[in-house]
Amino acid sequence: MTEIPPKAPAIAWLYGLAGLSPFAAASVGMFIAEGELQYISQTAMLVYSGLILSFLGGARWGLEIRREPLRGLVISLSMLPTLAAFALLFLPIAPRFQYLGLAAAFLLQWVWDVVSKDSPVWYPALRTVLTLGVTAALVAAAIWLSDSWWACRVRRLTRRGSGPAGHRSPGPGRCQWTGRGR
Repeated sequence: MTEIPPKAPAIAWLYGLAGLSPFAAASVGMFIAEGELQYISQTAMLVYSGLILSFLGGARWGLEIRREPLRGLVISLSMLPTLAAFALLFLPIAPRFQYLGLAAAFLLQWVWDVVSKDSPVWYPALRTVLTLGVTAALVAAAIWLSDSWWACRVRRLTRRGSGPAGHRSPGPGRCQWTGRGR
């Protein structure tokens, strides 16, 4: 008979879901705001993503330091989310690739958390829901900042997408989608 794992404590769900609210707020800001507020929303999502990814690495570190003896490989690997976030935030790449890179890093951390035997039995379910929310926001942001047909169409319809002067965000005039094959 298959045993159902225990539910995550309510406080873990409460804070976990509350932690998704900055992703939701930044997404709304990106999609409906214009100019400086849109740029602030984009930046907020990137920075908050880096903070949360770093937090997850720290959680992994915290699980490991309880062990005797410490596993050096696990301690080393728990530093990777922080280093990945730092690199993605400061490498001179287009923002859409920053969002996609962060989404990939969250998914890799999720895989580690789900297959790990070190975390509580309820942790994979919590991390799955939260990772779905985070990666959905990051991928939507990447699509919004792309020159895809969908993003260009939405920006034309809403007349949104212009960032402040010098910002790399594609504005309505930057859409280069040719509709190849249509």
